[in-house]
Amino acid sequence: GGLAPILRLAARIAQSERIPLIPHFTDDWVNCIYPSGPFHSTLRRSFEHWLMRCLELSVVRMTISDAMAKEYEQRYGGRFESFPNFVERFETTPEPERPCVRLCFIGALAPNRWQPLRSIGMALAKLKERGILGELVVYTFPEDLRSFRKHFEDCEAIVIGGTATPGKVRSLQLDANILVHVESFDEASRLLTRFSLSTKIPQYLMAGRCVLAVGPAEAASIRYVADSGSGIAVSTDDQAVLCAGLERLLTNPVLRREHAAQARQTAVTRHDATAERERFRAIVSEVHSD
Repeated sequence: GGLAPILRLAARIAQSERIPLIPHFTDDWVNCIYPSGPFHSTLRRSFEHWLMRCLELSVVRMTISDAMAKEYEQRYGGRFESFPNFVERFETTPEPERPCVRLCFIGALAPNRWQPLRSIGMALAKLKERGILGELVVYTFPEDLRSFRKHFEDCEAIVIGGTATPGKVRSLQLDANILVHVESFDEASRLLTRFSLSTKIPQYLMAGRCVLAVGPAEAASIRYVADSGSGIAVSTDDQAVLCAGLERLLTNPVLRREHAAQARQTAVTRHDATAERERFRAIVSEVHSD
């Protein structure tokens, strides 16, 4: 539903067939679309008209996080249900024992996620000077590697792992000591992602690994890691604070295991595929019966 013509099409089909819509919002694109450019005011008005029409045609709306559901209920009224991504449950393993602690990031480097990843790499280099060893392995999409790889070339603590195929993601997560999620601190990225719960967070939690989250304090993904006890959150781009947080995790395997256990429990409680499918089916049945 990211463009006015798609919203118009959905609304007209719903009206013609007399069936309700169940929209799913994964980030706050509704507040960020058409910010500038030719005819942006006209495009924005058209978008807002068809967005509200789609909301009028929906009994229940879904969001990617609790934070977004709360915000959208206040913003638009009506009922919003939180539906984060779900994960098939799988067996986890103890984190590997190795002299150099491995941090692993798997995901897109946009919007500007390469910036906090680079900061982590620079902080790891500083810790290495004190004998605290850690490396960050980055897996991302081929197009992101072409665009952003140059920003990591002077960071010895960052290893480019290439692109992780879907079949390898789980084994890569289990081979890590710490899984990393980041959000950019720049204003445009903050507006877009502040209510989003990244699709990788449930995967990280189900793997039963401690999570390091770096990004703005208001970002839902960053808060979720901290509030659930699944890892630590660094909500500033201050290098000294980041170094301190990394030192805690790299030097304390007991702390990592505690966070890892809580991560797994959160995944089983909130992101189990079987339970979430049943919840979704119940909502669709409810909407259909109305």
